[in-house]
Amino acid sequence: MDQLVSWAAELIQILAADLGARPSFTWRNILSVCDLVLKGSRWLISNGHSVSVWDNPWLPHPFSLRPIRRPDDGSPSWKVADLIDFNLRSWKEDVIRTSFLTCDAEEILNILLCHLWSCDKFIWHFLADREFTVRFAYQLAQTLKGSSNA
Repeated sequence: MDQLVSWAAELIQILAADLGARPSFTWRNILSVCDLVLKGSRWLISNGHSVSVWDNPWLPHPFSLRPIRRPDDGSPSWKVADLIDFNLRSWKEDVIRTSFLTCDAEEILNILLCHLWSCDKFIWHFLADREFTVRFAYQLAQTLKGSSNA
C-alpha cells in the first residue's frame, strides 16, 4: 500500500513538472500530455488521507472533478478523511450538507466508501476499468479540442 501511495505521489510530481531550460525531445513530449492526463484522472477515495478536498480531483463527475467552492466561505484546507466518520464507516452527512453546494453534497454522499480503509488510488476517470489507454486519451483530447473551438 505504501508503495502505491509513493507511486501516485511521484506521478503527480511528474505531471506538475516544469519544461526546464533545455528539455529533451522525449521530456517535451511527456510533458505535452500531462494536462490531458490530469484532466482525465481523479482520486478514488478509500480512506481520504492523501486527498485534499479543494485542490485534488476526486468527485466522479466530468470535467472539473472537484467540488465548487462557495465564494463566501472560508473553507478550511480539509482532507477528504475529515469528511468521513471512521467509527460509523460513513460520510459525515451534516458537515457535507452544510459545507458544500447541494449538487456537490449529493455527489459526495453517493460515493461508496471502502470498508477496508486502504490507501486512496489515482485512477483514469472515464473508463469503467479505470485503466488509462492512449486510445481514450486521444478521444478525450478531440472532445476537449472540439469544446474549446465552439
